[in-house]
Amino acid sequence: MSPAWSSIKRTSGTRSPQSEGAIALLAMVILMAATLAITAGLSLRGLTQLTTVDTVHRGEEAFAGADGCVAEALRRLRDNSAYAGGTVLIGNTSCTTTVTDTGGGQRTIQSAAIQGSITRHIRAVVQLGTVILSGRTVNTRTLTSWEETTE
Repeated sequence: MSPAWSSIKRTSGTRSPQSEGAIALLAMVILMAATLAITAGLSLRGLTQLTTVDTVHRGEEAFAGADGCVAEALRRLRDNSAYAGGTVLIGNTSCTTTVTDTGGGQRTIQSAAIQGSITRHIRAVVQLGTVILSGRTVNTRTLTSWEETTE
């Protein structure tokens, strides 16, 4: 009795041109799929970074708008100590300012600016007063506190 492996038919080591073409095509498809996956991943990462940069930029614009509204309220308080606030448009940023008389010549300014979906808030306290310069009464404003708040 001969061993079982002796009944295995041996083939020559050559491949047909069709099988070589199929192997090359399969290798090309695998390479293209890997390249596509890498490219898609990099594109998604770039899109995420662009979204983050846009959000930061809008936050900075909203902050600048809120700060600008505090400055505008200070200017208006110089001319009119009864100024109570209002809405101001600075560029593309809309902001609302509320001025509260807290007594003793002190005013609290609350400013909220919106840029897209981002809102920034600033609260400032100012002391109003007057001085006489060269026989003339001049209104003064002294900023005693300023802070960015969450509301």
